[in-house]
Amino acid sequence: MTDHSLVELKLHKIQPERGPGYFKINNSILLDTQYQAQIKQEIFNTVQDNKDANPNTLWEVIKGNIRNTTIRYTSFQQKETHKLEAETIKIIETLEKQMHEKTNDTTDIENEIT
Repeated sequence: MTDHSLVELKLHKIQPERGPGYFKINNSILLDTQYQAQIKQEIFNTVQDNKDANPNTLWEVIKGNIRNTTIRYTSFQQKETHKLEAETIKIIETLEKQMHEKTNDTTDIENEIT
């Protein structure tokens, strides 16, 4: 083999395995009393449903349920916020349209007077 010999190299794309990731929460939700009540109820229900479970297993189940409850709660809150924003924008647009129409009416009246 010389330094002018043809070399063929084949590369195969390897997808690394994805881990479980991690759950990140916006800390401001912890001050929400509705959220606190839901989490307390979820913990109570989980403990009641898993009385005979190993403490480590119970802890993992509690964490999973808190995560699921948090995702469900924040998704609902986000939908409600977007809904309120859309309603507010619609009201503003309606008021702006009415204001514009009234401005035109006033101008027409002024033109009729003069």
